Amino acid sequence: MEKSAAVRRYWFLDEAGIFLVYSIIFGIFLAFIVPPLQAPDEIVHFSRAYSVSNLQFFPDKQDGTSASAIPKSFYELEKSFITLHHHKYIKADMRQLSEVFKARLNPDEHFYRLTTVPEYCPTNYIFPALGVGLGRIFGLSPVLLMYFGRLFNLAAWILIVYLAIRITPLYKAVFLVVSILPIKLYLAASLSTDAFANAITTIFIALVLKYAFEKDSLCKMDIFLLGLISVLMLTAKGGIYFLLILLVFLIPQRKIRNNIRSPHSLILFFLIVILISLYFFYLTFNFTSWEDPISLNKTSTHLRELLNGHYLSVLKNTLIRKYDELFFHGGVGILGWLDTYLPSWMVTCYAALVLGVAIFDHREPISIKFHEKAWIALIVLLNVNLVFFSVWFFNNDKAGKIIGIQGRYFSPLLLPFMLLFYNNKLKLPKKIFYYAISVFLLILLFVVSMVVLQRYWV
Repeated sequence: MEKSAAVRRYWFLDEAGIFLVYSIIFGIFLAFIVPPLQAPDEIVHFSRAYSVSNLQFFPDKQDGTSASAIPKSFYELEKSFITLHHHKYIKADMRQLSEVFKARLNPDEHFYRLTTVPEYCPTNYIFPALGVGLGRIFGLSPVLLMYFGRLFNLAAWILIVYLAIRITPLYKAVFLVVSILPIKLYLAASLSTDAFANAITTIFIALVLKYAFEKDSLCKMDIFLLGLISVLMLTAKGGIYFLLILLVFLIPQRKIRNNIRSPHSLILFFLIVILISLYFFYLTFNFTSWEDPISLNKTSTHLRELLNGHYLSVLKNTLIRKYDELFFHGGVGILGWLDTYLPSWMVTCYAALVLGVAIFDHREPISIKFHEKAWIALIVLLNVNLVFFSVWFFNNDKAGKIIGIQGRYFSPLLLPFMLLFYNNKLKLPKKIFYYAISVFLLILLFVVSMVVLQRYWV
């Protein structure tokens, strides 16, 4: 979409500028206003970030179970705020917060914490580990280490998504509204590895679109960059978004053959990236023992359930019973420790905003053909099922529903899904389009901030 003169004059009125300003303002607000350890599994991610900052990239094994050695002061920090989890009417105590600021780290007094989530590849913790490591250099308290980790996680997410919006040749406004979804912003302002997964998948999609629809040919550096981002994406969040790598087949072969003489260059690229990623997974699994996730008995049981149609029945029941929680409220934002729901009117407005921007945001010289949209739709559908299957395999089911499935797991798949609405026929005046998005996002993000403030402090 070409920008109007007003948009060109003020950089902060383009899509990347709006994202940068809003994500910094509201992201920093959330990072500090949310009490410690109030994102899903944040204490586990904090522990892993601390271990990675200590150059312990993989967990230890204690009695056959994966565990990380962390200071006892982390446990005291968690104990101070654990009562807030799932209790939306309990408020944070400022006096309690001031007390934990005084606590000392005492790294020599440690204990082994068993993991409650899968041990992700250490690449997921690069950025929060940098923040925690910097805080350790200054001898900060555990709670300040946590805030440093949050800020570095947020900064990395902002930078990567900002670059993605700059890079993509189309759908910049869609990249903006999808990337700054309340649930994504909330998780980016925490220590959650979802921030890494959301950022990496976003810039991967941006690179694929740039190489497929804008660049005339790809040089070796382009291939290297795409390969690096692909490996990081495949190791993000346990690899459950690995099917998105199939989007590289949107890139015409002729663009690669101009510089790399191979009749099957995309297939070769695909295989190399998969092999490197598998090596990372081998290292992670070699040091990790989950609660009997892939024992022969459990595997054979799941295979029987898969063949006899039990999984499909559970999947259908989960979709019917939890549709709103997964794709409506959960897709836009169930915040806190899964205990803070945004108002229904706001969720509806944000969903309408995303859909409206997807319909009216376009760039005239670029079109996505029907067979390309069919390929994208197939990838998204398969990856959605992979997310359901992965959670079912490791968590099983209860009362006919998949245990532990959450709307945030599908966030990285929303952007490729919205590509299905891309068209060159419907349009709005550019100036109105930009100002409407800016104002609408400002109002919605302000409401999100007030909801979180009220949840914890008012």
